[in-house]
Amino acid sequence: WLSEHLNSGGFIGSRENIAVCTGTFIMLFAVRNGWAPSTSKNAKLEKGLNLEDSGSDMLSGDPLGMTFVDVLAAGSMGHIIAAGMLLGLNNMAQ
Repeated sequence: WLSEHLNSGGFIGSRENIAVCTGTFIMLFAVRNGWAPSTSKNAKLEKGLNLEDSGSDMLSGDPLGMTFVDVLAAGSMGHIIAAGMLLGLNNMAQ
């Protein structure tokens, strides 16, 4: 089944699939390592947009405190990044 989709030019392995996977991975990695805002690390404009611990009371089984809300937000932003990648690639092809 998988080799059929990879060899026939299907979705798996296509540039759209790679863009979405890459964009989502980048955002999840950034949130998980504290390089992007999350429920436990917020940025304040008056502090120069530096991330600081906000002491979130959301429950999480993750050692770094990443919550379901963080996963949804990072995944959404990753898809937005992927859309930008695809629009840029389509523009470069013309």
